[in-house]
Amino acid sequence: MQIKRVLPLALAGGVVAQNQNISLVPLATALASQSDLTSLLAILGTQPTFLAQLSLAQNVTFLAPNNAAISEFLNGPNATPANETNAVGVAALLSYHVLNGTFYDSDIKENSLLVNTALNLAPYSNLTGGQRVLLNRADGNATITSGRMDLAKVVTSNVNFTGGTIHVVNKVLTVPVNDTRTMMDMNLTAAVGALRRASVANRVDTRRDVTMFVPNNDAFNRIGSMANGLSTEQLAGIMNYHVVDGQLPLYVNQLRNQSVNTLNGAQLTFTNNSGVMFVNGARIVQSNVLTNNGVMYVIDK
Repeated sequence: MQIKRVLPLALAGGVVAQNQNISLVPLATALASQSDLTSLLAILGTQPTFLAQLSLAQNVTFLAPNNAAISEFLNGPNATPANETNAVGVAALLSYHVLNGTFYDSDIKENSLLVNTALNLAPYSNLTGGQRVLLNRADGNATITSGRMDLAKVVTSNVNFTGGTIHVVNKVLTVPVNDTRTMMDMNLTAAVGALRRASVANRVDTRRDVTMFVPNNDAFNRIGSMANGLSTEQLAGIMNYHVVDGQLPLYVNQLRNQSVNTLNGAQLTFTNNSGVMFVNGARIVQSNVLTNNGVMYVIDK
């Protein structure tokens, strides 16, 4: 497997969100100008192909973890490919920090902005267009939401270079993982148990471009006795009812008053009630949970 597949030079076709007189400073010089990026520079030094391609890329935003972020990451539990010692795993993690498009600090608003990254390599990304992050603003700070709903803050913004801009961030982003592992990380244990009992967990985990609505543990507890009496086939039908069929992933800004088909042939209808989203009467309590093959929503029934 070639590392060069992780960060294609097709990034040259990215969209510039806003022209702010991009600097003529090369990438390496821009990174070296920041005293808290020495750990990142050391890692990049072990990835010459990735670094060369990023240096040539145009219209990108590089989210650069600072020294404290990398130290915390290397010394703590995590669920990302950086645990792997192979070069492809490290390059995949770095690619997840490269956004397709130049997004300056002023482009990041309070309304979540879904952005494609340069990570478009299986198994880390099993969805059309590559893996995503969410850009937002909270308490005046630009933030990035990655896998497991982990949140990173921009601590230094708009370090411009010839290919776009760099934002220094205080966390290493978490590459999204498959659906059942994401559920376990979020303590949605009842849903995982139901998927496994129905023998559809692997089907969901390996499916491409998934939108899934996952009942929380309280929702399963309310139907506990009934669920225990279902056959494998009946339970599979119920779980397939929670997975959208035949569409690209539907992120929260795409959920409007519409209906979509599910894997069991039924329809899901989305409604907005005073800013609260519902799907077939179930309230969405957590949105835009990123997975390696799409997006997940937690619902209350």
